[in-house]
Amino acid sequence: MTRCARSRLLAVGLLLLALLATGTLAGARPARATPTATGTQSLQDLGACLADTKHADVLLLVDTSGSLRRTDPQHARVAAAQLLLRRLTDTAARTGSSIDVAVSGFAATADTTLDWTSLDAGSVGSATSTVAGFARRDDGFETDYWTALTAARQRLVDHRSAAAGQPCQALVLFTDGEYELAARDTAGQRQRYGETKPVPGAADVPITSDDAAARVAVAGRQDICRAGGIADQLRTDRIMVIALGLSDGGQVDFGLLDGIAENPTADCGTAPPYGLFLDAADVSDLVLAFDSVGDPANPPQPVDQSGVCALQVCPQFAHHFSLDASIGSFHLAGTSSAPGIDVYVQPPGVPTPVVLRYDPTRLTGTLPAGDLTLRYDWFADGAFSLDADIPGSGANWSGEWTVTFVDPTGQHPDAVSRIQLTIQADLGAVVAPGTQVDWRVGEDLEAVPFALVRADGSPAALGDPAPTLGLDVVLRSADGTDTPLAGGVPAGQLLAGVPLSIPSGVQPGPAQLRTSLAITTVSGQVLQPQVRSTPITVAPPLGFPATSTTTLRFGTLQGTEPATRALTVTGPGCVWVTGGALQVHPADVPRADVSSPHDRAADCVQVGQGGTARLDVRLASPVSTAGQLRGDVVVHLAPTGRPDRAVLARVGYTAELERPANGLVRALALAGALLLGIGLPVLVFLLGRRLAARLPDRALQSALLDVRVGAGGLVAADGGPVAVPTRWDLVPPPAGGRRRTTLSGVPVRARAGIRLSDAGTAEVSDESTVGVSGAPGGRSGRSLRAQLPLSLHGSWTVLLFPAVAGSADADVPGRLLLVSDAGATEAQRGQILARARAEAPGAVDALRAVVRSRGPDGPADVQPPAPDDPFAAGRSPDARPDPFGPAPAGAAPGGTQPHPYDPFRL
Repeated sequence: MTRCARSRLLAVGLLLLALLATGTLAGARPARATPTATGTQSLQDLGACLADTKHADVLLLVDTSGSLRRTDPQHARVAAAQLLLRRLTDTAARTGSSIDVAVSGFAATADTTLDWTSLDAGSVGSATSTVAGFARRDDGFETDYWTALTAARQRLVDHRSAAAGQPCQALVLFTDGEYELAARDTAGQRQRYGETKPVPGAADVPITSDDAAARVAVAGRQDICRAGGIADQLRTDRIMVIALGLSDGGQVDFGLLDGIAENPTADCGTAPPYGLFLDAADVSDLVLAFDSVGDPANPPQPVDQSGVCALQVCPQFAHHFSLDASIGSFHLAGTSSAPGIDVYVQPPGVPTPVVLRYDPTRLTGTLPAGDLTLRYDWFADGAFSLDADIPGSGANWSGEWTVTFVDPTGQHPDAVSRIQLTIQADLGAVVAPGTQVDWRVGEDLEAVPFALVRADGSPAALGDPAPTLGLDVVLRSADGTDTPLAGGVPAGQLLAGVPLSIPSGVQPGPAQLRTSLAITTVSGQVLQPQVRSTPITVAPPLGFPATSTTTLRFGTLQGTEPATRALTVTGPGCVWVTGGALQVHPADVPRADVSSPHDRAADCVQVGQGGTARLDVRLASPVSTAGQLRGDVVVHLAPTGRPDRAVLARVGYTAELERPANGLVRALALAGALLLGIGLPVLVFLLGRRLAARLPDRALQSALLDVRVGAGGLVAADGGPVAVPTRWDLVPPPAGGRRRTTLSGVPVRARAGIRLSDAGTAEVSDESTVGVSGAPGGRSGRSLRAQLPLSLHGSWTVLLFPAVAGSADADVPGRLLLVSDAGATEAQRGQILARARAEAPGAVDALRAVVRSRGPDGPADVQPPAPDDPFAAGRSPDARPDPFGPAPAGAAPGGTQPHPYDPFRL
């Protein structure tokens, strides 16, 4: 959020048009600091998933834009994020689960701050220390939701376990600003941030003016919220978006962010929302917002706000809550709007309150209070958490608790205090272990027994007196439809059995059995429902066929070429397939062509009793493009001889679209040979090789590091080990017919290969350097310039000055260029660097030997064009100074001239 007022005024017209086009009106929406029904249900779904699978992945994505200097000068976002990490650690320990967390920052680009780490008592300290670094990261350029969400989704999907049938993943996104791009007014900005962004529909628009920046932002919004766009991709991938906005007192319009998370006005995507949006009006709200999502299965009670006592405890500003023996533990987060405030906590039966006082030298600790042990954590002066468990004796627990904030100086009469209480009931209901249930459409299941369990899955027993319970049971089909099966079942009936039946209108196939346990404590406290979710498969009615295929995975589709996969069906009955819904797709793909030779009742596949058959399904894209397809096909299941009684089941499908490599080249070569005859084979040959040399149009990132290379291997410029960069540059889309681009200031161009089918290489076109790249790249035999693989991503390259390369020094300075896919994980980037450390020293030695062997003449120049690229433009060799010869007037030290893309410039 770094655009000036002038930029906003110039861009407002285009932004209004875009928002109207997508249905997102520009008027600010009311601030919302408490979860809605959609947000609460999404949190419960995530908590239920964690309870079932015992694992979750959480990616924390933190805004680093320059506006934070004004909106969060005390770095409350750091305290809030550290509180979240500790809450997640406690949740994992209490539920017997594992939670992996990663942290990224974003502004104009997204970068990895903390790679995936399993949170526990040993790792949380390191994770919170890493997050502390965000206090210094408040100078970012732009607030680019499109780039941040694209990279975050890919990072989460890449981290999924291949065996995870039900992934539990959440993206926690914090920002203080709206989606906003800015003009690259200077050459430095264009070099650092790129001149373009790979946004569909605007990838070729140079962002060199306010008007152009607004146009690209419009395209980004449309791609996020279109049907099948980024918001829909996150939802269908079952990635919960927890969006936390710091609205600066309601001055920021978070309509788009709210739409991505909860879609309250149905104008951002078409898939059912799976997210939570909270609008924090100030930094105190922000701490409580982060705290509220730390235990998804236990959303907190509403925030209780009061004043602050002056000098001593006063009853009028005390916060009160009650506990009883049916409650096993609680968590409390508190904030004060003034510094130096003391917190007095008085449990039942404890005559003297316990005092919590902020001490920067002792941020974590415990305090005794009667038979209790109170655990506290301070995250900032004015932000703390308090946790306690019921003691074995049960003393000092049941009854009224008071928490009072006191200003010992009396200098803050208008200060505000807030507490947010989470009562951890640690109680849920599941089908009794060992019970066999035939989940079948149209069947009366009779009495199904349920058992009470703790969060870690162990059996739970109710105390005496016991809380009041009420169980709801819901069947959620694969398309998100909820079918109530039972409601308000009391505790005494659970083990005896709950009568259940599945209505005839339910779709057969994969489903979730959801139980929601309403709990009212002995003291009358109504807790948040405890939700559990168990995956089941609903069979068709008796006498109907069934399919055992849950997902059709079509793999990679080249261009518009179709692919075929088979459904496996069992009898008895008749099965046929018709097209279903397309949920995720690239912007330029209007539909997916789903077909089958068995697409109507008259052509159905007949399967006998106990028999098995395969039903082919074909998928094709009408457009040759790149991206993901995801949707479903409708399977009709009918009993033998009764197609009119067919029931419908949905089977999902996935596919990756890829443009065919060199298909046009081969077609042109063949057509040219046939039409023009063998008299012009050379022309066809050259033209084909020219067309084959194209740079990728996928999103990439690059980084350029100062290094030394020689006998000591590849090391950093200061002699230490080379580390994976924390900041990467977005690579602008290739220009000139996908033949030229710039990688962190290093220009490269596509060069044709020797053979017609050879895709060629990407050669560094900076005349002031020589270099070498890792396989399948290398270097030019004539100019000794580095040649990267044409795909660019996953490559390393070392660049040297010719004079340095030809020296007799044991080790020499240079630059290491790394290129990765925009969605690459920290581990994948580390693999690129590992290859460079292993391969670069030997490759550079060989390069230097060639440079020295050529003596003062140095490498042969590549201009005029070499015979293998007759289409490359060039100049006479006499038009440029010899990079190894005497330096002309005005040349840079070392005999080389300054170059606008010189990667070694300071």
